[in-house]
Amino acid sequence: FPEAACEDDRAARERMLVELFDDMVLKDAARTRNLRDSSALRSVAIMLMASVGTPMSVNKVRNTFKFSADAINGYVDALCGAYLFFPCGFHSKSVNERTYNPKKYYAIDPGIASAVVGKVNLGTAVENLLALHYHKKGEIGYWKSEGELDLVVGGVALESKFKNRIGPEDLKGGLAFAKRSGRKKLYVATEEFDGEAVMVGMKVVMRPAARMLLGKEGPGQEK
Repeated sequence: FPEAACEDDRAARERMLVELFDDMVLKDAARTRNLRDSSALRSVAIMLMASVGTPMSVNKVRNTFKFSADAINGYVDALCGAYLFFPCGFHSKSVNERTYNPKKYYAIDPGIASAVVGKVNLGTAVENLLALHYHKKGEIGYWKSEGELDLVVGGVALESKFKNRIGPEDLKGGLAFAKRSGRKKLYVATEEFDGEAVMVGMKVVMRPAARMLLGKEGPGQEK
């Protein structure tokens, strides 16, 4: 959203983004789907904003708000239909695993998420940006077993770790996925660190997140 991005005053910028959020929830989502309980819809939207990048089960939302499963599914579908969020499903060849594992949801604009939640988590925002970047290029997913792998992009493992000191303990999910799927490398989006290493017998390619977002490195750019 260019107007908000070009606004230097932080308070004014956040007001714009919250207004955009409300318009997308109350006009685009609620009116187009004829949803009468707009306050419930907004509550679910705020919860999704606060849980960006975290697997979100219907039961978790139901336990928080006491809405029915059908109502929650309808709200989430309406919010995604209004392009406020986009889903990231569990990566698996098994239909059952894809169906029964909860989806993650990312915001169409990380700035809106930060403004609505009231705080900025740079690590989450960068993961959201990477998900948005690769979502535009094709199907994305996530995976979880020994640990959680942030993103699977075209079958390639990508961890988002917005820092510069990274060890095997930070990459349990990604290393497990790469090994299990027969991949020869794991990509890691870092803050500024640029390098490669071998961890637990796996080649780990670490590149600054900014270069991945510019399309210069990362999944799909193998030479």
